[in-house]
Amino acid sequence: MQEKVQIKKVSPEEVAEVRKKLPCGYGKIIADMVSGQYKPITINHMVRGYRSMKPVVYKAANKLIETINNLKNTITNENSK
Repeated sequence: MQEKVQIKKVSPEEVAEVRKKLPCGYGKIIADMVSGQYKPITINHMVRGYRSMKPVVYKAANKLIETINNLKNTITNENSK
């Protein structure tokens, strides 16, 4: 018998935090990151709270935010030399 896998729902607070940190054009980038599983407009609606945020989109959004922060830190470090 198969066991049901519990998928953690993304809380509204987590969605709001992601929304604050994402740059313009994030829908297309995240759609590419999730291999076109969702269209950019659907991802925009998830981030804006019109649709439920899927865990795969939430993970991709956090990865994008992390990548942007790492890039900013790298540029800042190189400029300070």
